[in-house]
Amino acid sequence: MKSAWKKYIRPNLFYIVSIAILLPIYLHAVVLLLAITYLIWQKRSLTMRTFIKNKWLSIFLLYVLIVSLINRNYIGVLITLVFFLFVIYFSSYLKWVTVERYLKTLNIFVLGSIPVAIYALLVYVSYVFREGYTLLYVFQYANVQTRAESTFFNPNYYGLYCIFAINIGMYLLLKSDYAKRFKAYYYLSFVLNIMSILLTASRMVLPTVAVAIVWFVFWTKRSYVWYMLGLAAVGGIALFVKPDLIPRFSSIAYAFQDRFALWDVGWQIFMSNPLFGRGAMSYMNFYYLYTDKADMHAHQLGINTLADYGVIGVIILGFVMKDYLKSIVRLAKQKEYRKEFALISTMLVTVIVHGLMDVSILWTQTGYIFLAVIVPIQQLTEKTK
Repeated sequence: MKSAWKKYIRPNLFYIVSIAILLPIYLHAVVLLLAITYLIWQKRSLTMRTFIKNKWLSIFLLYVLIVSLINRNYIGVLITLVFFLFVIYFSSYLKWVTVERYLKTLNIFVLGSIPVAIYALLVYVSYVFREGYTLLYVFQYANVQTRAESTFFNPNYYGLYCIFAINIGMYLLLKSDYAKRFKAYYYLSFVLNIMSILLTASRMVLPTVAVAIVWFVFWTKRSYVWYMLGLAAVGGIALFVKPDLIPRFSSIAYAFQDRFALWDVGWQIFMSNPLFGRGAMSYMNFYYLYTDKADMHAHQLGINTLADYGVIGVIILGFVMKDYLKSIVRLAKQKEYRKEFALISTMLVTVIVHGLMDVSILWTQTGYIFLAVIVPIQQLTEKTK
């Protein structure tokens, strides 16, 4: 067992966690916690240097912890601990990752989306046959009783992962070596992830994936961008004129009404303590002060962030991100890394656009994949093929 650990598990620890993250939470959480426990023990000095070097990050974590404790927001305390563990994990990930390892990790996320999508399809087919519907069930009813979530927590989280897989797949297609070896699988993943996006019946995922594809093409194959814009426009007009093409869009007025109510509660929570916020997951803890309708969050990333951390917390978060944003700007100015900039900026745009109606990025699976892709900017500036 000890030799197997040294020979197989320890050298491939980050690959193993990246594979496990595609499994349900009761499996990936165990793997992730075991990996982080090992890293804390083996990389104690690195952990301390990480928090000493990144003073604004340390200040932010301490700030969120104190605000959560003051507001007796114990879920917020737990979430702060999760943030802390993620920082430890990704500080070690940055020391480990190279261009080659980065590309292999991306392949895990894209190729792994194939069995995840097949599982989602099998669950859907099983449901419609069992209940006596046709395979076009999701295109026939506005109030569908089954929405694809596969191994994720809910359909919106799974839909965001599908977009991430498409973003990454587009990037890998431009990498000469990887495109040759896995080209057919990348195209298969595109088909299956688009199918899964439709099966999630998530209203915000379709416009988000359209924006993401147009944005990526703009930075990599600019001559095709007008075709992409045209297709997106045709699709948007078709849904506007005949929303029952995808029945869930026929009830979009109700969806916005529901969102407005959630946003209003989130805003009231923010205004109850606008300077400091009420701690992470404040909506879950304080919604009852303003409504009797329970929910986990405000379904809007901006409002949710303000409610959680307040104006001061957002300012501190800005200082945390300052150097990273400068790195992105530098990356954009280097033509030889245009593909890398396209990938990272597309991931960011995806989260921002999807965040207008949801906060699906605040989940272990989507958050892990997002960070694994966008964090290693310095490592990506090595010479690649």
